[in-house]
Amino acid sequence: VLDSISADAQWKGLGGLWSPFIEQKKDTFSAAANAYNTAVSANRTVAATGLGYATTWGASEFQLNARRDADSDYGPNTTGALSYAYLLTPALRAGVSTGTSYRTPTLEQLRGYYGSTSLSSENSRNNEASLSFLQKGTEARVVYYTNTYENLISSAASSTSCSAGSYCWYNVNRASVEGATVSAAHTVGRVRLTGSVDVLNPRNNVTGKYLSLRAQQVVVLGAEMPWNDWVLGAEMQDVGANYDNAANT
Repeated sequence: VLDSISADAQWKGLGGLWSPFIEQKKDTFSAAANAYNTAVSANRTVAATGLGYATTWGASEFQLNARRDADSDYGPNTTGALSYAYLLTPALRAGVSTGTSYRTPTLEQLRGYYGSTSLSSENSRNNEASLSFLQKGTEARVVYYTNTYENLISSAASSTSCSAGSYCWYNVNRASVEGATVSAAHTVGRVRLTGSVDVLNPRNNVTGKYLSLRAQQVVVLGAEMPWNDWVLGAEMQDVGANYDNAANT
């Protein structure tokens, strides 16, 4: 069970838009004893504060964000991001961004049958460059990204890291994911067609092996159309092969 309360505001001044917020979360996890789990009753709280600033100078767009999370189990952590975009033409936009992120294990990943109370929080640095096109019902976007991780929270279907047996959650000391995504959408009459191709290289930077349970190619095709007060849609997804374990066997 996740209970949360938050408050946010927006203020225009000093040449841009300011967006402060505060947030309080309480996460509760309870599980009765069964063949796979001992009885579990645990909770934790997270208090977060953040501030965003966005401004436009001519054809340039800037955005700066900062956030601080105070976790009752993992303590405080501060993250931030900076992005810049330039309108090359009214329809064509180029952008770059860099930032840090932070993720703690869920209570189920910590306390559940396949979890481990020794899991560490995950920290990462993320860089991205993109080129977007938008004009008359047609959208297209190309993104190149590199993400580097410390203590990546990963999972395996079969690994020597798994004390529980056939499946577990565990940390990868140092990892990286480098990839590119090409996506597009086009409206024909009342039908909106969408598609994307994602190609990535997910690596354990210590062993050089591929990260477990992470495909290197994902293709998604979709279509949707309005129908009275509804939207009808269908999607097909093709996910490439991946390794069950960290050893890539």
